[in-house]
Amino acid sequence: MNHRSRDAAVFLGSLWLLASVGGAAGQPLESATAGESGEQIVITAPHGPTPILEIPGSISVFTSDRLTDANVSTVKQLTSVAPSIGVINSIGESFGQLIAVRGIATSGADIGLESTVGVRVDGVPLLRPNLAIFDFQGVDRVEFLEGPQGTLFGTNTTAGIINVLTRRPTFDPEFEVKGTLGNRDLRELRLSAGGALVESKLAGRIDATIGAVSGYLPNPNTGHVYGGRHREEVRGQLLGVVSPDLDVRVIADYLHHGGTANSAVYRVVGPTGALIRRLSGLSLIASFHAHDLAQIDAVAPRFEFSDSAGLSAETN
Repeated sequence: MNHRSRDAAVFLGSLWLLASVGGAAGQPLESATAGESGEQIVITAPHGPTPILEIPGSISVFTSDRLTDANVSTVKQLTSVAPSIGVINSIGESFGQLIAVRGIATSGADIGLESTVGVRVDGVPLLRPNLAIFDFQGVDRVEFLEGPQGTLFGTNTTAGIINVLTRRPTFDPEFEVKGTLGNRDLRELRLSAGGALVESKLAGRIDATIGAVSGYLPNPNTGHVYGGRHREEVRGQLLGVVSPDLDVRVIADYLHHGGTANSAVYRVVGPTGALIRRLSGLSLIASFHAHDLAQIDAVAPRFEFSDSAGLSAETN
């Protein structure tokens, strides 16, 4: 046998060996998957329903029950269930919200800077993190994918993506009302309702939230109290079933957010404050009991108001 014939025989033998090993290794995996018991988690973040075990990456899925049990109702509160997420509100929720994943974030909290963490709601990307101040009322689940996701989701997903999916309308009647009271005069009212509008053809759903909380940081020069907010949000959906293989969902939402941006915190000085104020000209307050207060110019108080609305449609 010459060298060329021997090399060909070795090559063909290697291919046969690899095929045999590959078939033997793949067979137990297939049988284990087919015989697996229990509920299978399927996510839609990769642009299609995909079992979570088939995704080569770090993924966390938080259902509505999990979010409710953890008292998580906003994006920034995801830090309590996903330790790799960090949210900073250095300027204010509607202006300077900064989202980080595994310590990777934009260099500063500013509305003009691109984000490294993407946020999507029912497939619609929010181009700035300051838009992600909505409430999780009516949310079905939150899918959190760590690591670069630019291949699937494009720009502003260098560190990861938070994919929020709301509950679809059903033809079964639904009605739910929740109220919350807490410290700092916290008061919230949540409403969800839905059902059939036209039997087996058209269904609707509405989710609404209204709430407010009082501030905690007073400004003795202006009388304003900083740190409070109020929020009103409503989301309406219509689901039309054209045929057993085709349905159309239309979603409209509106959010109003108002409150005060984070203000500078100062300490009331001791009894020498009167002397320091006279020598420096600063608006310091003398007190035997030092405490925190806000020192904001009365000409430019740091209040923030934000209104956002959206309309989207999807066909399945």
